[in-house]
Amino acid sequence: MAKIDFAEFNAEAQRTDGYRLWAIGWPTKIIAVLTCLILIGLSISGVLLWWWRRPKSKLGMPGRVNEQVVPKWMVAVIVVLSIFMPLMGVSLLLVLFGDWGWRRWQRSRNNQPA
Repeated sequence: MAKIDFAEFNAEAQRTDGYRLWAIGWPTKIIAVLTCLILIGLSISGVLLWWWRRPKSKLGMPGRVNEQVVPKWMVAVIVVLSIFMPLMGVSLLLVLFGDWGWRRWQRSRNNQPA
């Protein structure tokens, strides 16, 4: 590997590099840090607000609603998005299998038929 000095780059490369240095300058870094701090604050305040408002000695989850049928158009949208975004599809499958396993475990624990 050869060491190339900045002056040896052509004008196009120098402009591109100069733009990159400007885009990652101190104003952008300040904006990025503020964004991170806001997201951290939202995460912490969300947990705290839930903790303070939940009923004492309970988890505070909403009551169980009747099983609802998912519309066919929604299933189609989810399948199409899962094809174009495979990681989303894998995460949805993990959640579905986790929910199925949890319900099955709860039923077996309560000795209810599946």
